[in-house]
Amino acid sequence: MAIQRIYFYADADADADLFAWLAGQANRSEAIRMAIRAAAGQDTAGASLDEALLRRVLREEISHLAALAAAPAPASAGEDDELRDALDGLASAWQFEEEQS
Repeated sequence: MAIQRIYFYADADADADLFAWLAGQANRSEAIRMAIRAAAGQDTAGASLDEALLRRVLREEISHLAALAAAPAPASAGEDDELRDALDGLASAWQFEEEQS
């Protein structure tokens, strides 16, 4: 089994509840993996993440961001135009990839 380490940062004050929870876990690594899987909507028994669900969620979020970027912009909208073009490109790439699958 290949082990990979990942790191994240937590605030000692704001995340005190997480530190207390971890202190009570017999196997911290397993508890963290199960918590991440549960938060991702995955079966905590270890079933793989549903790729179609992830694609749908990402596509919806990109569409939402594109709609926000398409909203009427103030007079100095040069950066908004760049953002809109970038989001349109992402949405098109996802749509193309979905059609290929």
